[in-house]
Formats: sequence, structure tokens, C-alpha cells
Amino acid sequence: EKLRKNIIQQLNEVAEQGHRGLVAYIVGFSFWEVCGLPTSVVETAAGMAFGFRQGLLGSFIGKTWGSIMAFLFGRTLLSRVVQIQMEKNETLQLIDKSVARHPFKSALIVRYSVFPQLFKNFGLSMTRPVS
Repeated sequence: EKLRKNIIQQLNEVAEQGHRGLVAYIVGFSFWEVCGLPTSVVETAAGMAFGFRQGLLGSFIGKTWGSIMAFLFGRTLLSRVVQIQMEKNETLQLIDKSVARHPFKSALIVRYSVFPQLFKNFGLSMTRPVS
């Protein structure tokens, strides 16, 4: 009960900040996404704090930017770690080959799969660049 009251109080404080609160939510949600943490609860909280439309918009922007940042980190700062994981995992090698042959179709399949968000964001960064 105490936790529930605390969460509701925090949501109300963020909601009272209006657009500034929504921007703070977007930034925080982007980093949440980069860390690969479960997003359903956070997206639901956005709807509670900002209403359906603003919550949806904030979640869409935050999730998109978080996914882009995770992909870029995987391609740049974490590229060596990602490459090592790619060499160890047969499934990731198959995905890499599939993306090389059918990039758009493969990206859609991975994006809409049941894999955890962390795998989808960093997993696609492991594939070879498509030209």
C-alpha cells in the first residue's frame, strides 16, 4: 500500500510539470530502453500521468530514441563486445546472414518478435551494415 501511494504521488508530481514533465519522461524512458529494462509498466505509468495521447506520444518518442541510442552504442562503443557475442552465438549468426540477404524483411521480423528489447536493439547492431 505504501509503495502504491508513493508511485501515485511521483506520477502526479511529474504530470503537474506539464510539457517539462513529459520531456523528462521521454529522456528517462530513452535511457530505460537503452538498458533493456521491461517497458510495459513504464508505458502504462505514462498513460496514467499524462493521459492516453500524451502518454502514447511520449512513449513512442522515448522508445524510438532509446532503440536508436542502443543500436548506435552497439555499433560504436560496444562494437568489440558485440562482435565477441556474435561469434559465440549460432542464432545471431543466422540472423546476420538473413539480414544480409533480406534487410528490410529481417529487420521487421526481429522488431516484431517476442525477443526481449535488449536483444532486439543490440542484436540488430551486431549485423553487418547493409549497403
